[in-house]
Amino acid sequence: MKHILLAEDDVDYASILKQYLEISG
Repeated sequence: MKHILLAEDDVDYASILKQYLEISG
């Protein structure tokens, strides 16, 4: 799974997962 967003240390995995799902359909 490739990350849509990359924060410095605080990675909001919930937001990343949400975007990933939206893009994946």
